[in-house]
Amino acid sequence: MARTGRKSKMKVISLSEIKNGLSHFLREAETREIIITRRGKPAGVLIGFESEEDWFEYRLEDDPRFLRRIEQARKNLHAGRGVRFEDLESTVKRSRRAKPTTDADRLQRRPVPSTTMASVGYDATTQTLEIEFRNGRVYQYRSVEAATFERLMKARSKGQFLNAYVRNSYPFFRVS
Repeated sequence: MARTGRKSKMKVISLSEIKNGLSHFLREAETREIIITRRGKPAGVLIGFESEEDWFEYRLEDDPRFLRRIEQARKNLHAGRGVRFEDLESTVKRSRRAKPTTDADRLQRRPVPSTTMASVGYDATTQTLEIEFRNGRVYQYRSVEAATFERLMKARSKGQFLNAYVRNSYPFFRVS
């Protein structure tokens, strides 16, 4: 993750110094953490990022949704479900050669009472959730557990459930 490439030395500076030279210290924080003190006592840490990817990785380190997905993936692997790392490349190549789905092959969606969604479908075999929105756009979310689909269907507000538990938690793409 983002912290692995950092030097272990930390620099300690006062809050007043930070106020006067924040831009300089942000550049310096790309290579090491900077401890900020207030009246001589530690009050915070300034952590810089060399790239947007470093920032993204830093955010993932403590994201509870990401950590839950990692834990679930580990359980699936221990239960014999999933793809071994050694087999990943051949699996990806096979899936790229697979024929794209046509409209007739799409998941069977059913209408739902929602102000944002028109219909929802789910394929337990592929763990694919497909949602048609009222604006006509259709999205597929991958690796969605059956329990999440069931909770979505039971949710009082499907839009709120989607935003809280699906939209930023699963890989997705726009179908149409």
